[in-house]
Amino acid sequence: MYTEVDSDQQPKLANKLMRGNSIPQLIVFYKDESGWRRGQLTGAHSESQVEALLKRAVAAQTASTKPEPAAVVSMND
Repeated sequence: MYTEVDSDQQPKLANKLMRGNSIPQLIVFYKDESGWRRGQLTGAHSESQVEALLKRAVAAQTASTKPEPAAVVSMND
């Protein structure tokens, strides 16, 4: 699942999700054998850095005994 949160249109939700005020923020929630985890990139990052974050989340979730879909949340101005 993928969703975007416009921090201007949904400031309360953005404040709950964001760490700091920098935009953009890419936040990935995934479940592994220990429970729910959060991965995050803040600011400008290369395509390979974004891909690495997503691959880590997918790999961790795939290794989990009860896989559930990962959710990706992107914060855009």
